[in-house]
Amino acid sequence: MIKRHIFSMSETTIVHYNSTSWIVYPIQTGTNDSSVRLLISHPYHPDNHMYVECLIEILTLIIQKNIASNNSPKKLNNYQKGRGKYFSFY
Repeated sequence: MIKRHIFSMSETTIVHYNSTSWIVYPIQTGTNDSSVRLLISHPYHPDNHMYVECLIEILTLIIQKNIASNNSPKKLNNYQKGRGKYFSFY
């Protein structure tokens, strides 16, 4: 339920789940058939917002580069089969 709710978000939103809060940042992938969301624990110190913006830009570039390099039909098919995977950064 929460996963479906998060992936339907198209703008930055704060989500409360049990006793934790998360800021959900949608990441632009450049394709219509994939959704990427970055979840960051809320609240975080305002001084860290610049780092969050940089992380969003870096993830956007990495994802768009990977999609562009996987544009051959075979690679694209494999990419689409792998949709729904989660990547965690600690």
